[in-house]
Amino acid sequence: MDFEQEFVPLKKYRRAIAVTLSVAMLLAGILCLHLYHIKLERSYDDRVAHFQRLSGQLDRAMFAADSVFQSVFVSLDQPLTYHFDPFIMATLDQHANYYYRKLPHGAGEIIGQGIFLQSTHATRQWQQVMALGPAFNTALALIRSVDAVAYIKDNGFAFVKRRESNDSRLLTAILDGKLSPDFTKKAYNSSSKIEVNGQTYFSIGQRRSSTSNEHVVLIYNADKVEAWLNKVTLTDSEATLITKSHINLLSEKEFNLEPLNEMTLLAPWIGGVHLFSQKEARPIDLAFKQSERAFRNPILYEIGLELLFLTGFIIATFLAVTWLSGRIFIRPVSHFVRYLILQEHTPKTTFDYVIPVDWQPWFAQIKRVVMQKQALLEQLKQHNLVLDEQVRAQKKALACSLDVKERQASLLNTMLDNIPDLIYFKNIDGSFIGCNAAFETFLHVKREEIVGRELHEITDKFSELTALEQYMRLQQRSLTQTLVLDEKSYMLTLAPFYNEQHRLIGSFGVARDVTEQQQTMKSLQTSEENFKAAMEYAPNGVILASIDGGVLVLNKAAKRYLAAHTPAAGSQLSALFSEESYQSLVETFDCLLKHEQKMAELTLAQPGHYSWLQLSVSLVWDKQRQPKYFVIHLQNITQLTRAKLDAERATLAKSRFIANMSHEIRTPINVVLGLIDIIKKQGLSGSQMAYMSQVTYAAQQLLNMLNSILAFAKVESNQDSLVMKEFNLIDLFDDCSRLIKPLCDQKSLVLVSQIDSSVSPKRLGDINKLKLVLINLLNNAVKYSESGQITLSVTTVKEQEEEHLCFSVSDTGVGIKAQNQERLFDAFTQGDDSFSRKHEGIGLGLAIVKQEVALLGGEIKLHSQYGQGSKFYFSLPLSKAESNLGNVRVLWFGGSKPSIVLADVHVQCEPDIAHVITRLKEQDFDYLLCEVTPEPSIIDMLVSEEVMSLVQRIYMPNSSNSFIEHNENVVGVLQDGYIQRIRNDIEAQQQSPEKANDKLATIEGMLCLVIDDNELNLDITVNLLQQQSASVVKCNSAKDVVLLVRQLQPDVILMDVHMPELDGYTATRLLRREIPELSVSIVALTANEQAQEIDQALAHGMDNHLIKPVSRELLTQVLAQYSKSPVSFFDRTFALKQVMGKEDFLLTMLQKFAKLCIEYIQQLEEPQSAIDLALLAHSIKGAAAGLGFNRLAEDAKLLELHIKKTDGIKEQALVTNLKQKLKQTESYLAIECQGD
Repeated sequence: MDFEQEFVPLKKYRRAIAVTLSVAMLLAGILCLHLYHIKLERSYDDRVAHFQRLSGQLDRAMFAADSVFQSVFVSLDQPLTYHFDPFIMATLDQHANYYYRKLPHGAGEIIGQGIFLQSTHATRQWQQVMALGPAFNTALALIRSVDAVAYIKDNGFAFVKRRESNDSRLLTAILDGKLSPDFTKKAYNSSSKIEVNGQTYFSIGQRRSSTSNEHVVLIYNADKVEAWLNKVTLTDSEATLITKSHINLLSEKEFNLEPLNEMTLLAPWIGGVHLFSQKEARPIDLAFKQSERAFRNPILYEIGLELLFLTGFIIATFLAVTWLSGRIFIRPVSHFVRYLILQEHTPKTTFDYVIPVDWQPWFAQIKRVVMQKQALLEQLKQHNLVLDEQVRAQKKALACSLDVKERQASLLNTMLDNIPDLIYFKNIDGSFIGCNAAFETFLHVKREEIVGRELHEITDKFSELTALEQYMRLQQRSLTQTLVLDEKSYMLTLAPFYNEQHRLIGSFGVARDVTEQQQTMKSLQTSEENFKAAMEYAPNGVILASIDGGVLVLNKAAKRYLAAHTPAAGSQLSALFSEESYQSLVETFDCLLKHEQKMAELTLAQPGHYSWLQLSVSLVWDKQRQPKYFVIHLQNITQLTRAKLDAERATLAKSRFIANMSHEIRTPINVVLGLIDIIKKQGLSGSQMAYMSQVTYAAQQLLNMLNSILAFAKVESNQDSLVMKEFNLIDLFDDCSRLIKPLCDQKSLVLVSQIDSSVSPKRLGDINKLKLVLINLLNNAVKYSESGQITLSVTTVKEQEEEHLCFSVSDTGVGIKAQNQERLFDAFTQGDDSFSRKHEGIGLGLAIVKQEVALLGGEIKLHSQYGQGSKFYFSLPLSKAESNLGNVRVLWFGGSKPSIVLADVHVQCEPDIAHVITRLKEQDFDYLLCEVTPEPSIIDMLVSEEVMSLVQRIYMPNSSNSFIEHNENVVGVLQDGYIQRIRNDIEAQQQSPEKANDKLATIEGMLCLVIDDNELNLDITVNLLQQQSASVVKCNSAKDVVLLVRQLQPDVILMDVHMPELDGYTATRLLRREIPELSVSIVALTANEQAQEIDQALAHGMDNHLIKPVSRELLTQVLAQYSKSPVSFFDRTFALKQVMGKEDFLLTMLQKFAKLCIEYIQQLEEPQSAIDLALLAHSIKGAAAGLGFNRLAEDAKLLELHIKKTDGIKEQALVTNLKQKLKQTESYLAIECQGD
């Protein structure tokens, strides 16, 4: 126990000591605060006195300056008495804008503006100012801070005396008037400060008179004046010189020159000490300042020391008083109280305390009383211990006997009460001895009311239970029987029990509720009966077969299906099926057993009425995973199979019809479009060109309708499949825009493409199907819109943690009524199916869109309000194609965060144009990207030669600025898909030159053989090839194709598939078999777009295919890859130029050259010397080159060079090649001249 906390008088004593000490400390603080204010006032008075001393020194300096001015003015008024040497004026330095003369013997310097003109006035003026030298020397000697003295006239003339005359810039400043004061207000004034050659100067000047244009200035070095002020000014304070307009002459620091307010008058040091002396008599004033912190800190330090000393003295005094009082009074009282409180628990330190003499009698008396009390308490405690021991022994003996009986009874009751069965005990007279909780609940009577009474006294129910007990007592043996008691079934067991002398003393009964088991068995029996009936009368056949193939059970349907084999239970499965069907069934059994499968299906054919049966075989396993038996379900699919065969035959017929229709319709359409293209190039009038455009539109509409029917048929027959390849979204959108833009222009619609900046452009998917979907949607949007805007957009969406692309096509057209939206995607359906509709079409576009989008992995959706336009949208899981630009470095000007499209590119953002140039110079960047179009001045900076030499290209939003149009390295990019287009261009820049050149490939100069039985189609195809400057040989039959190809050896053959006599497939097989060494490329021409037609062409050995009608671009793209030589076979344009454009004359020349080729071949076949062969090759080269047969000329040139280089014929292959080229040219000319 902490007695000091409990002893109240001692607490109050310590509180009094603490209060007294606090009062003394408070008085010491108040005293120090008063001393602090007194010291502040004295310190401020000291600053004021110091400032007044500085002001007095400034007055003396201004008085000295005034004395100099008066001395100079007096000297100017004195008559001139000395001899002036005119030679001084003759040797001055005349410059373009000023003249200068440094006087000898350090007498000073004269400087003036303009051209010096010697005159009497000038001579007098020079003589007058040179007399000022002694006065100027005196001023420089007496005033150390003055660096120069000058006499200045306003007409640009000055006489200067400087302390140092090494630099002329101070003279320039004086002559320019920068150090001349403003004399408009006062004749005695100061100038502003200026900086000359790293030195700061100001001047004090005085005008000679108010009407005079002459004045004298003393030019002070501000650094020297400032050093002087710092030397004489107090520490941690600042003083400076101020002009009348309150400008600081010595530094850039600001001084408070405002008058003191009421608060600062009471404590002027608040906010710092600011003193300012302003006198009208002097041109400059003095200002002084010291921060409040610098002003207060020394005083705070002094007051702190004084407060520390005073506080230490007070605390030491109180500690001494407290210690003395503790020794005299507090300590004895403390030990005394501790002893009274703790008594026998008193610590040893208390007893070791030496009691003062005055306190000893009192301590002895109290100690005796306490010792007596302790002795009495000890005796009482011993007596209590003896009594407690006796009581505990009696209690222990009593508890031991009761505990055993209670445990036995409790254990028995607990066991009985936790048994759910009904248990009771009876005497021989039939009265109850006891029961468990379950029996008590059964009778709904408390246990205390049951004991001692018979069953009929408790309830009038359960008489059969009483009768059964009587029967048990008569038999004197146990019995078990099922009874229904209270609507529940119980399994009742009754048994007598005997004492140790084997005398009957009572009986007991146990009843178990078996109601659920009885119901379960009954339900099981009912279920088994129902199962047997359902199996027996099921519409499908069911057979249960053992593992070894024996028939266990079969129902009526199975017997009916297998009636031809007289089925019966107990027979073998082999007797129910044909040999072939049974083997198939056995194989199915083995498969189920081997692979531990549960089910398999197979279809069997059999004779009789039920020709086709579908069997579903299941294997049943037991709990030990051992096979038990097979369950065979038989279903009659005879009608279904026949219907399927009929449908397949109908589908085949439909496919043949569509193929024939495609061929028969595409062929005339190809003719129409080809002839229109030929006619347009022959020069038509405006109206004729309009008619041709209408015909083209109608033919194209018919072709589109045919394509829609074929596409829908392909989708409907599930023949469509995906062709996955890498494609670019930007190219896809540009192609769609290019196709739809003319339609939009016809109706003055605006076509907008929107590509989200987070969409990566390169994807994997079927671009043809995606393009078909978008074109169909865009066509519909244009068709049903009369004004407004068509929008094609793509964004990224998250679906099940995967990134999908959401495509949408929206318009501002008529919209779709709600009742028409559900059937809109049905085939041959439009939003308006009435006879008065004004929109064309057969209603297949959206049906095809729905099927194609589903095939691509999405679902087409629609949002539309009638009269407000429509929006079709769908999401597709198009994965990103692999692309890596990790080595490319891009600087993004104006960007805040790099786009996710450039995630694999090293991109750094820079918003400030001033830092862009610096970063381009310091770091190695490949490209510069501008987020927005910069200002013209910034553009000029970016396209400078210096910047263009640092990067490969600069990208900025599309603009019409001329420099972009003429600078190939400054690329204007469309805002639509801006980042994606830039990425595409960067990837194109990173491609190899070979890939870049692939895009420029053409078919110019190729030798093509075209075979088609339709003359119009043949002429159109030839016309398309000749427009591309290809050499063409045409043939309307493939009958002699082997001979023709062996002679002509074309680069590529375009062959129609369906031809009389010999079709394209057979002709291809002949060519591959008869002349395999040529390996000529063959491209199929077909009007059938079906996949099996294309696959068939490739299977027969053709290299590619083209669908009629063929566009010029697709024809060039396909044929260019089969070019055998970069050298053209025959340049007809060049040949025409050679004959002045005369076709008849060219034909004559070609006929002569054909005969010449035959002669050349004959000469090559005859033995010739190397010289003759070289001359012959030279002759062939000249003749061939003159008529444009470049390949022939090239081979002749190679042979000629080889002979000249080797002096012989080392490579016979060159002669063979030349001979082959001659035969090829002769064959071509034979056909060409014959045709013409």
